[in-house]
Amino acid sequence: MRLTSARAANWMGVFCILVALFAFTNLTFAQSRSNAKRQLSKRPLSSAAALTAAAPAHLATSTVKLPPNTSDSWTGGGDGTSWNNASNWNSGVPNSSTVDVIIGTTTATVNDNLVNAQIANLTLSHAGDSLTINNGIALDVFGPSISNAGTITLGSAGFGTELVLEGNVTLSGSGTVTLTNSSNNFIFGSSSANTLTNQSTIQGAGHIGNGQMGLVNSGTINANQPTTLFIQANGTGSGATNTGTLEATAGGTLQLLSTTFANTGGKISGNGSTLQVNGSTVNGGTVTLTGASTLQLNTGTIHGGSTLTNSATGTIEAVTGANTLGGTINNSGGGFRATAARCR
Repeated sequence: MRLTSARAANWMGVFCILVALFAFTNLTFAQSRSNAKRQLSKRPLSSAAALTAAAPAHLATSTVKLPPNTSDSWTGGGDGTSWNNASNWNSGVPNSSTVDVIIGTTTATVNDNLVNAQIANLTLSHAGDSLTINNGIALDVFGPSISNAGTITLGSAGFGTELVLEGNVTLSGSGTVTLTNSSNNFIFGSSSANTLTNQSTIQGAGHIGNGQMGLVNSGTINANQPTTLFIQANGTGSGATNTGTLEATAGGTLQLLSTTFANTGGKISGNGSTLQVNGSTVNGGTVTLTGASTLQLNTGTIHGGSTLTNSATGTIEAVTGANTLGGTINNSGGGFRATAARCR
């Protein structure tokens, strides 16, 4: 009995030792696993995890590419004249800053009767194509180009009629932009930093610039209506540069208003008409009166290498304020008159 009890005691001791070893082993494994987790949490992110974490910063510095403009062409398949008739276009009525409008059916006659229509670029493809911005309507151009081989008309009959530049725009082509005989025709920028580069012909009456646009002219701007055409291109962009022609013809009046014109290589002229320099300065180039024209200075300056030429039947008038004439003055028998003004 004692031997049996001793054996039992011995087996019991062995069992206790095995249990203790098992418990110790499990404790060691658990501690090792916990330490491994802590070490992993301190490691820098890598591979996919790192890219995921870095993605927002990467996207913030990347260049987002905008989709290309779409185009919409005039077909005239509806009533044949109305801008706001979807059947006249191959892609419905254009009214988006990302839609390029093409009028090119050779003899298209389009009347813009959609209030505040928005487009990207504008193209009139043929001499017989025409677009009239109707009385009281505004057309906003967001693209950099108006290519005109036909006729674009601002058709004010008393209400404000506007061609609005939503950025820097180049007007090119052999066609004309015609402003009807109204002081309520306007070509200007939505911001004073916007600049119109004119390589074409603009004619008529109304306002170019309206104090909210720069002007770079290598084409022709012609005041040829009884109502005055004002050029007030004193925006904060490129200012006003003329290497082309600014003129008054057919008895019209061209007023240069509150603007400094860099006129080197350019021509400013009156042909049987009236030029007014009001609060403006002309630097360089030529100022020429032909026939019975009148140059009126109202706090105006013509100097800085300019050549002023008066005709035998022309008149130079210093009307108001302090006026300055410099450069070369050719006065071949024409008149000079100063009223309540000073001229030096």
